[in-house]
Amino acid sequence: MTKIVFGPQIPAVGRFASVDAIKMVANDAESLGFGAIFMRDHVERDMHQHLHHTSTGFTENGQEPGDPNVYECFTTMGLLAAITTDVEIGVMIFLVPQRNPIVAAKQIATLDALSNGRLIVGIGVGNVDHRKEMEMLGVNYKVRGAMADEYIRAMKEIWTKPVASFKGKYVNFKDATQYPKPVRKPHPPLMIGGGYHLQPRVLQRVAELGDGWVPMAPPGHFKEGSAAIRTMAEEHGRKGKEFIFMAYTMTSIAPTRAEAERRYTAALESQSVFQKRQDSSQIEAKAFRERALVGSPDDVIKRIQEYVDAGVTYFEVPFMTSTLEELRDRMKLFGKEVMPSF
Repeated sequence: MTKIVFGPQIPAVGRFASVDAIKMVANDAESLGFGAIFMRDHVERDMHQHLHHTSTGFTENGQEPGDPNVYECFTTMGLLAAITTDVEIGVMIFLVPQRNPIVAAKQIATLDALSNGRLIVGIGVGNVDHRKEMEMLGVNYKVRGAMADEYIRAMKEIWTKPVASFKGKYVNFKDATQYPKPVRKPHPPLMIGGGYHLQPRVLQRVAELGDGWVPMAPPGHFKEGSAAIRTMAEEHGRKGKEFIFMAYTMTSIAPTRAEAERRYTAALESQSVFQKRQDSSQIEAKAFRERALVGSPDDVIKRIQEYVDAGVTYFEVPFMTSTLEELRDRMKLFGKEVMPSF
């Protein structure tokens, strides 16, 4: 039977992000039997973004939004490696163009060693929400995809060669000797993010450079997308490559369907009050629901099974909650009532 892995998002970003909360939720996840824990990657996060992301704690009933905290991902994963022993540790997703690939390769290899091979690396190129952040860091937003592809290839050279060299448009180095190498061979799994609308360039990046795909997409998209990825992989000499398929599923679970729906609605209402993104629309709201897990444990189990039937084996489950206590309670409910079914 294929192992199904579930991982909550730790509170390293958002309303109740703190060092104590990070430690508490990471330890909760491991004790409850979750197979992974995940976090986000941002260097800068303004108040607009802070109020938009329901996955990092939504605001209701006059709650103060708090500071737009975001703990740096690689540093935080070092802490997670030290306080856990079994769960996989992942960043979903690492915005590749924002970091020097030679330094990032060193950080990732070190983290994989510190965690004894438990690292998962989500790979992303960024979207319109990240343009301000990228430009602040000196990244040309228009060529971020080409930069990311080149950076990924450069990091792979460092991870897999005793002495590595790379010549490209955006990164060049010669005779780089970088150790330790990653514990997991040839390197930690690279999960390519994006592709809700099955964009060919994203699927191509997975097929050519990735080890897996993690879109924000409903079950049906995985069947179509995974077939396209495998066909493209053959064209790049990767026939038979085993890809990991991971679903990013916003999760509102409660003892009853009515309560879960109420919390889901509260989260979206909070988002709609603050969010003024240019791309917001009813279509966006519909798409959001299509990839969410909402309902009682039985409802959520049925929905997860649809993903499993489509070939998904990993689930990132950001819980839609407004307090740290509610997050911990929902994790317990999910761990006790949902995970044993898989």
